[in-house]
Amino acid sequence: MVAGGQHAGEIGQGRRRSALGLGALVGAALLAGCSFFGLFGDDKSIHTRFIEFEVAQGANQDSPIAVDIVYVYDQQLVPLLVQMTAHDWFQKRGQIAQAFPTGFDLASVEVVPGQQGPTETVPRKARQAIAAFVFADYASDGTHRARIDGIERALVALGDKDFAILPPRTAAR
Repeated sequence: MVAGGQHAGEIGQGRRRSALGLGALVGAALLAGCSFFGLFGDDKSIHTRFIEFEVAQGANQDSPIAVDIVYVYDQQLVPLLVQMTAHDWFQKRGQIAQAFPTGFDLASVEVVPGQQGPTETVPRKARQAIAAFVFADYASDGTHRARIDGIERALVALGDKDFAILPPRTAAR
């Protein structure tokens, strides 16, 4: 027996339990810190918060352009959309909605040549999406698709026959 009425083996077990408890606490803190900083891929949601539109004069043969912003929640849908042209998207989006009823949200706008704006704020629910795509329904052939989920503020610059994602020009306005 040692002081306090405990056997030497009991003291060793108490120290082991304390060490294990402390180790578990430190491990949990490290994991929390790593997920906080995105080191373990916990932060899979999109970074996009605002989407601005700028349309060139005479774009799309001087015709309106339908634009869909697709916020994806289902990982299985991402490879499908990465391969899809805007023409395919606009033809098949109803079928895709039936196949993936909770797999995505859709925001649709129509822009006209010469239009500046609008600036769309990404809805709160859509910020939980794992990917975000823009599809523009041009009359000309082309992919007319872009992925924007890594861009906080995207400028969709719609040109004559295609569009580009650019840094916003808010400072110039």
